[in-house]
Amino acid sequence: YNLQEETLIVIVISSTGDGDPPDNAHKFMKKIHDKSLDTNFLSNTQFALLGLGDSNYSTFQGVPKKLEKRLLQLGAKKFIESGGADDQIGLELAVEPWLDCLYNALRLRFHLKLVEDEFQSVIPKSINISHLNMADQSNQQESKTNADETRNKMIPFLDIEPLKFPDDEPSLVRGSDSIRNQENLRVPISAQNFLVSSVTHELFDSSSCQWQNGERFPGMHGEPIEAKVVGTLEISAEGIAHKPKREIHLELDRDEKSEKILNEYDAGDSFYFIFPNPKREVEFILDRLKLSVVADQKCHLSVDSNTAKRNAAVPKYIPNPCSLRYIFTYCLDIRRAPGRPLLRVLVEHTTNETEKRRLLELCSAEGVQEFTSY
Repeated sequence: YNLQEETLIVIVISSTGDGDPPDNAHKFMKKIHDKSLDTNFLSNTQFALLGLGDSNYSTFQGVPKKLEKRLLQLGAKKFIESGGADDQIGLELAVEPWLDCLYNALRLRFHLKLVEDEFQSVIPKSINISHLNMADQSNQQESKTNADETRNKMIPFLDIEPLKFPDDEPSLVRGSDSIRNQENLRVPISAQNFLVSSVTHELFDSSSCQWQNGERFPGMHGEPIEAKVVGTLEISAEGIAHKPKREIHLELDRDEKSEKILNEYDAGDSFYFIFPNPKREVEFILDRLKLSVVADQKCHLSVDSNTAKRNAAVPKYIPNPCSLRYIFTYCLDIRRAPGRPLLRVLVEHTTNETEKRRLLELCSAEGVQEFTSY
């Protein structure tokens, strides 16, 4: 490519390790920092820059800031203000406003008509918005009664303490006045269904299954090492202001193979720990979904022939066949806080209209701030 010939460029870049650019950006960063380039090398170029990072690292936004400084040195001008997203508080909080600004600037520059086919207003017409904006006492009482009945029937394998929310203040279950009065929320189109499953009468034997069906994990550098934790020590207590995350010292039982591999690492290197989801939590989900009866039987996954999803395929990290218990134990992240795409899916399966409205608010473009807060 000849960057100097481009009048407008859009760059999304992150920092890795100790402030290094991603592998696919090394060549670009080296070229753009060539000292032989004139100060007017990019005088005819405008740029829009979005930096991605994690504020846990001391080099947070190091590469994006360095690149922005260099582009300006070479005479380039900002098309819009640069954005900086932090994975610690949620990338969406910075990414989506930056994208809105970019799309609007592009529309004005190229005289494009505004076509919002990426979003749709999905508030059903049958829902009375004014009623939803007020505390619907009957629905809330009905939800409380149903929840009480569910807890009374619940198997004692997992204790769940119901949270109490204020009745007259914004919270996870109640939006602020500004968003509750919004009649046209910009909500992403729901994800398309593309998988179908079938269960046989045979039991599934997982003894020969590899972790993630032999697929590589994100960020994986070497082969997984099986190790047994033989001791733990709490280093920092929860709630300390300057250390919001727990720090735990782990002692591992090492064999000859793991000893050899671990000796190749130095202080400061990072490890990923892979472990199954807790059995009690998996059992709770299966019971809640009324799937416990078939949880250990062979489950076959295939692509739905009627799906409109492009390049649909069964995820490679899921063995096929497998079992529902195996999938929820080894293949799915059930402990992560639900993201906005998942909330959007839940909208399609929520019958309580007040709760449906709140889910729509939290996954909408207007509700990014509240989603991040709660």
